[in-house]
Parts: sequence; structure tokens; C-alpha cells
Amino acid sequence: MNKVLLIDDEILSIEYLKSLSAWEKFGCKITGYALTVTKALELFKREKPEIVFVDIRMPKMDGLELSRKLLDIFSDTNIVIMTAYQEFEYVKEAIQIGISYFLVKHEINEDKLAEVLKKIGENISSKAHYEKVMWNDWLRTIWEDEKTENKGLTTNKWISPSATYIFVMLNLRSYAVFLGKEEKVYLKEDDFHDISSAKIVIKAFTRLEKYTYGIILEYKRPSALSLFHKDMLDFSGELERRSRISVKKQAVCYFSDFLSRDSDFLDVCRRLKKVSPCFLWERKTFLMAADCRELKELIPDDLYGKKCGLTERGKDITGWLDRGKNQNWYIGAENIKIYRSLAEELNAGDFLEKIDNEMPVASIEQFLKVCQLFLEKEEGKNLAADITGDDKAEKAVRYIMCHYAEDLSSTIIAEKLHISDGYLRYLFKRRYSCTIKEYILNYRIDMAKKLLDDNNCKIYEAAKQCGFISSQHFCRVFHQLTGISPGEYKSNKNRNQITAMNGKRTEGTAK
Repeated sequence: MNKVLLIDDEILSIEYLKSLSAWEKFGCKITGYALTVTKALELFKREKPEIVFVDIRMPKMDGLELSRKLLDIFSDTNIVIMTAYQEFEYVKEAIQIGISYFLVKHEINEDKLAEVLKKIGENISSKAHYEKVMWNDWLRTIWEDEKTENKGLTTNKWISPSATYIFVMLNLRSYAVFLGKEEKVYLKEDDFHDISSAKIVIKAFTRLEKYTYGIILEYKRPSALSLFHKDMLDFSGELERRSRISVKKQAVCYFSDFLSRDSDFLDVCRRLKKVSPCFLWERKTFLMAADCRELKELIPDDLYGKKCGLTERGKDITGWLDRGKNQNWYIGAENIKIYRSLAEELNAGDFLEKIDNEMPVASIEQFLKVCQLFLEKEEGKNLAADITGDDKAEKAVRYIMCHYAEDLSSTIIAEKLHISDGYLRYLFKRRYSCTIKEYILNYRIDMAKKLLDDNNCKIYEAAKQCGFISSQHFCRVFHQLTGISPGEYKSNKNRNQITAMNGKRTEGTAK
């Protein structure tokens, strides 16, 4: 039974709430009520209720201030604010302090009460499910305490010295996460267990931080390393798909090397914990251990301009994007605030949230490109602004630049621009002398080349990140447009690099 405390200075309101029958149906029991703030604090400390109903209007202290005090005492308390019609200005402030449940006081009935109790019950059950799994506690312990000693780790009987394990750190990313909003987002462990297969078995799945999850896989090691990469790519793709469905956020997965000893888990957690609250510069959803080791922090102090005005700020954004390219960068958590302030300065919040609903903002580069797009749309005017045909075609190109990694077609773009597919194809062909499909494929191949310029980027990874349905399709299109295969492109590039290095050595010897 979940204990409930009612706080209201009107005894008739309390008696009415007590008379409703939905409490028992949803496993709740009213264990006390208070007419004053003093009595409410006394009962709260003694009873430690899971659920508190608070009237917004209380003598001496309003309901929001009282709620802050209650959450300071027990932060996991589920608080329901009861408010009147004219008091909805309090809702925004209530959300900021972590309150998610509201009832219009004079509309409370069995159905309204049942609806909010059901939501609270699901939230409590989700938390309880994480807390009761023994090995999840073990995983959280080594994640949270960097001084954890190896002693005691072997008590987990499911760790077999003859098996191979992989630690996966899953980060949820979106514009709301980028802003640091206090969102209660939970992936459910039960939703992921059926991903297990003959090769991969999920041994632990737990929430480590607000937007960070830890997963331990028992893995049947394949004979070829390329098969391992494919297995992990497929696994991360399924994690990404389910995260988008469950919580509408982008999943970014970091995979460790093969682990076999207890101490390996501790070492991996220590390394990845430094990256978990940070944002990658480029939009990536899949990083292997080698990628993680090559990540470098980009300190943005020298990037942050002191100029004013949208035109100047647009130049700043272009400069930042140019500085951030061609490197495996990430932005430390303490420096993300610099980019957050940009969204406030541009007053681009509504526009960014709209884009985020279509494709979660998962990287600094993507955030800056959306801000750039916002500026190019004459301070955020609607995509459908009816100006000229050329303008429509240019908007289509900008949309392709931001969404080339997704399922994309002229039909989808036309829908976003609020014009007919046929008319858009006519305008685009007139403006760029090619079809939208041709433009998309050429742009994807250009982006793929940039990825392949990185020697550590595999062909199948470039295919996935550039929106191709398979590696085979990617290779076929790459060859059609460039005359060589992706593998030959990488080989030629490596050969050119070696030639250039030898040339420099020869030049140095001659001198």
C-alpha cells in the first residue's frame, strides 16, 4: 500500500477526498491529513508517505513553498498540486521544482483521481523495479563510487570467468536533455530483455544517472572481429529504436572492449563516467571502445563570441561548426551552458523543440545547425512562408542537410514545407538541375566521405550514419557516384597520407 497524506486548510475538501473510492483500487491508503503547514511537516516526517496531495492556497505558506520543503526532506515523494482555474500560473513554477501531477480542485471526481493515481503508481512501480534487482545495485555501486575496491565484486555469481562480457553505456539525448530540464524519464528493463539472443544475453540493465543507463552483456565471441562489430551495431540499433518509441529520445551507445575480470567493470565505469553527462560534437549513435579512447574535449572558451545581433551571431555559429569538424570532439558538461545560452539569446526555443520532436537534438553540431537554420528563416518564421520558388528549394536543401541520416524523400520534405510533392520537385529541378533523390544521394556520399576520412570509421558505420538501408546499398551508390568502392576510397586516402608523410621526411633529410 502507498501511504497518502492530504494537506488542505479546508476540512470539507479533505472529507470529500477521503470519501472517494479510487484510493483502494490503486493500492493507496490515506494515513493522515493536515490543516496547517506545521502539522503537515510533522506528519510528513513521521509517516514518510509516498504520495502527498497539497492545496496551492495555504495560510502562512503557499503550497509550492511547502512542496519544496517536502522534496528537500524526501526527494522521491510524488506530490499532487490541487489548484483552481485562475491559479495555473503556478504550474510552470511547480514543474521547475519537480512536480508532475496537478488537479483542478473543483473538478476532482473518481475518474480524475483514478487517472492521476494510475500515473503515480506506474512511476512508483518503475522505480521499485530498478531498486529490487540485486545485480543492478552492484552495477550502480561501482558506477557511483570511484573508490570501490575489487573486494566483494566476485560475490556476483552470474559473472563467470570463462565468459566474455561487454559493458554498454546508453545515454538518452534530446533538446530537453541538452537544456538540463528536470525530466523523469525511465526506460523499462522488461522492454529490453527480449533483445537477448543466442549470441547476446542481457545480464544487467539499470539506470545509473538521470539520462544514463548501464547494460552488461554476456557475449559469445565470434571468430571474426567484423562479426562482433555487426552484432553490436545491430544491438545498438535496436536500443535506439526502442528508446525513441518509449521516451522519444535519441539513444547514444558506448561499447567497451571484451571484459572477463571483475576489476574490468570498475575500470570501464571510471572511464565512461567522465563522458556520460557530456554531449558529442557530431551526431553519433554508436561508439566502440577505440572511438571512446580517441574522444577529445573541445574547450569552447575561444569559440564563444562577444558579438551582438543575429547577423554576427550567425557568423559565430559558422565559425564554431568549422572549428568542430574533422575531429572526434565532445563538449564537457560544464561548458554546455555556453551553447544553452545561445538558444536563449536567439529566442529559438519553440523552433528547436519543434525540430526535436521530428528528430531529437543529440549533438552540439546538430544543435548549431538547427540554430543556423533558425537564423536563415528570418528569425524563425514558419517553414511554409510563401516567398519564392527558389526559397522553397533552398529550404528543401537545408532540410536535407539536417535530416540526411533519416528516412528521406521528396514526399516527406514536401509535407514539412506544406506544399505538394509535385510542385516541390518542379521547383527543385528548376533551381538545382537535378532531382531531390539525386541531391540526397550525393549529399549522403559527401558526408560518408568525411566519415571515411577517419581511419577508424568502418564502412558499415558510415552507411548507417548517412541514412543508407544497408552496407550493400551504400557500396553500390558510392561506386555509381565516385567510380570506386568505399574500401578503395579508404585505401587511396591512406596511401596518399603515407606518400605525404614520406615526402615530408625526404624534404627534412634534404635540408
